[in-house]
Amino acid sequence: METQDNSLKLYSLNEARKLLGIGRSTLDGFINEGLIGVIQQTNNRVKIPHQELQRFVEENLTRERKKSLLSSTGRKDITNFINGEKADRNKKFDSVKLFDKIMEKNNG
Repeated sequence: METQDNSLKLYSLNEARKLLGIGRSTLDGFINEGLIGVIQQTNNRVKIPHQELQRFVEENLTRERKKSLLSSTGRKDITNFINGEKADRNKKFDSVKLFDKIMEKNNG
């Protein structure tokens, strides 16, 4: 079976978006932030090299799934808080503590 060499293949923005499974604004953001490099063609069309998409995917691949914030905080408490319901009478929901946990998880 012959393997195809994609090293010189160029994708349109629409093709790249479909391959990555993301929306137009997300892809535009990645390009504008310099996370995905593009080639500006002479006809003002933008193409993305196959190797650039491959690099982006490899650099953003997550091998370890992080523990869910909901599972460690208390799903029932969060659901009650969102729905405006009171938590258990003996247990007070601490929104500041939740915010701190969210910030801690997002900042590493």
